Amino acid sequence: MKLHYQEEPWNYRLVIYPMMAFVVIFFVWAAFAEIDEVVKGEGRVIPSGQTKILQHFEGGIITNILINEGDGVKKGDVLYTLKNDYFMADLKSQELEIMALQAREMRLEALIENKSLIFTKEFIQNINAIVKSEQQTFEEENANHKRQLGIAQDQLRQKALKLDELKTKLKNLEIEMQLVNENMQIQDAMLKKNVVSRKNYLVELSKKQTLVTEIQNVRSLIPIAEEEIKESEKKLKSVNSEMLSKNLKQLSEVRLNIRQIQEKHKASLDRDLRKDIISPVNGVVNKLYFNTIDGIIKPGDNIAEITPIEDKLVIEAKIKTSDRAQIWSNQKVSIEITAYDFSKYGLLEGRIVSISPDSTEDKLGNRYYILKIKADKLGFDENSQILPGMVANINILTGKKSVLRYLIKPLKDIAQNSFKEI
Repeated sequence: MKLHYQEEPWNYRLVIYPMMAFVVIFFVWAAFAEIDEVVKGEGRVIPSGQTKILQHFEGGIITNILINEGDGVKKGDVLYTLKNDYFMADLKSQELEIMALQAREMRLEALIENKSLIFTKEFIQNINAIVKSEQQTFEEENANHKRQLGIAQDQLRQKALKLDELKTKLKNLEIEMQLVNENMQIQDAMLKKNVVSRKNYLVELSKKQTLVTEIQNVRSLIPIAEEEIKESEKKLKSVNSEMLSKNLKQLSEVRLNIRQIQEKHKASLDRDLRKDIISPVNGVVNKLYFNTIDGIIKPGDNIAEITPIEDKLVIEAKIKTSDRAQIWSNQKVSIEITAYDFSKYGLLEGRIVSISPDSTEDKLGNRYYILKIKADKLGFDENSQILPGMVANINILTGKKSVLRYLIKPLKDIAQNSFKEI
């Protein structure tokens, strides 16, 4: 007995239909799915500013060196400390000169305001000899002023007394004149009656005339005496005004000298502050010209070179000339710093800020364009310092393209080349 097996026909639809569906779905996805189109380049981190060469205007002796070559520094960090004995002595001399002038100022103010002269302990301790001299001058000028004032006051009193005497004398003479007039009336009556001789009458008349003359003389002297009093009063006032004017003039000159020396002192303080050589920028120390404590820096000597790391990170990159048509300013750029592990630190983002106007040729004859790219951040984090000279790989986003276009492009290129050959 034989067994017969009938084979069922193979159902190809189970394979063909899913494959067709997969192909259709793939092409639909490829037509709509987009991937970034980028231009790649390589570059390096460059300083965002020119290298700073530090110098010192006055120079001095190095007392401390606080940095080494290769160190990162911030703006305001102290790099060296110096000392300059000459300027320290000059500073002290100016301070004492200012105090001496201020002591003179205090003396003049006391004379002008007619008050006592009192110096503080600071003045007595620092400029004791000058304080004593100013105190002595104050007392001498005060005594001299009082002496001149006393003389003028005495003269005024004498003139006033003289005027009083003249007025009293005039008053007495006028009283006497009244009596003489009464006597002359009697003499006139007696002369008419021939009771008195004419000779005696003329004697009495002569006395009256003498008295009239004397009264006139006294009256003429009174205005002169009054004028002399006015002159004495003016002289008395001038003693005060001359002293005030002289002292005010001296005070103005002293205050001017104080301001001038204070300006010099301020400049000296600025020099004293410059005993600390500080970094003018954030950056990296490239070179130190002095490495020895007690070394002498002359005025204008180069001291250190610092490459700035300002508030921006700049990368100088190269791209192929064939990619130039796709590159424009302000395009987004992804930046990989090769010194830092990409898988750990990731990428920095930035934008193109400039493109060289013409291509450049290297030693191998390759031509390229130079881009300058500004990163959005100075680093990945606070501990990842990016320094000038570090290598960077850049990817410039030039657009997006569907997957289908990428797949079709090789076929399209082959077809175009084939037609050219025909």
